[in-house]
Amino acid sequence: MEMKKQVAWTAIDLGLKELMAGNDTLSDKDLKVKSGRLKCLSDFAETLRKRVDERIKGVGVGPIEPLFDQYHEARKQIDINA
Repeated sequence: MEMKKQVAWTAIDLGLKELMAGNDTLSDKDLKVKSGRLKCLSDFAETLRKRVDERIKGVGVGPIEPLFDQYHEARKQIDINA
């Protein structure tokens, strides 16, 4: 199981590097969309961090799938408003 987690963290690292590549060639509009999507990702990561902290405190937490649904909806709104 630990190997799967290591692979997942590596995939996240590589994905973030790929997402940030080429910023110098993007238009201001594209950069604003990217910034909005990164803000959604940041908010989602903070939500996940808080969920982990709740578990550390012994709080029973519900399913994680609704959190992903909320994240995807927020990200979709960025694209719609672009």
